[in-house]
Amino acid sequence: MSTVEERLSALESEMQAVKHQLANARAPHPWLDDVAGSMDPWPEFEEVLRLGREFRQSVDDAPDANVCGD
Repeated sequence: MSTVEERLSALESEMQAVKHQLANARAPHPWLDDVAGSMDPWPEFEEVLRLGREFRQSVDDAPDANVCGD
C-alpha cells in the first residue's frame, strides 16, 4: 500500500500533465461549420425546406396554434 505522500506526489504529477494538455489544447471547432451547407447539392433539400415552411405557416394560420395538444 502506498503512503499518503506517494499518492499525493502521483496526483500532483497527473495534475501537471493535465494542465499541460489543457494549455496546449486547441479551441474546439464548431461542429455546425462542418454541417452548414452540406445538403445544398441535393435537389430534394429545396423540397424539404418548402415543406417545412408550409407546415410552419399552416400551424401559424391555424385557429388553435397549439401543436402539442396541451
